[in-house]
Amino acid sequence: MDKIRKILIPVDGSDSSDILAGYGRFLAEAFPCEIVLLNVQDIDASDRPSMNIGFGIVEAAKLKIGQLTNSKSRISTRVAFGNPAEVILDIAEDENFDFILICTHGLGATKRFLLGSVTNKVITHSTVPVLILR
Repeated sequence: MDKIRKILIPVDGSDSSDILAGYGRFLAEAFPCEIVLLNVQDIDASDRPSMNIGFGIVEAAKLKIGQLTNSKSRISTRVAFGNPAEVILDIAEDENFDFILICTHGLGATKRFLLGSVTNKVITHSTVPVLILR
């Protein structure tokens, strides 16, 4: 990887999203790049996933990153629907992200011993590098 151009940061509104926002702020200041904050509403988790909830989550993370950022980085937000791990993997690969920044656990009820199920699937199947925060 010659240069960091695009970073995908999945956020879910949990305390982990605050941690990711802090590291996102650091990366935005260190590397002028494009940072995409992604919230994936799991269509299996409820009958009616809400676009408003997703946008609230990504906008909150964007505010946390942008508070101390005097960089040339571009920060954008996005909400998608589907299986979170699959959507993260598809977007990361299809849109040529340089890496994914993800935490070990989020809000998911199903947790493995050390890694959340979404994180576990992402690191197992990703074709792009994954930076995992604990």
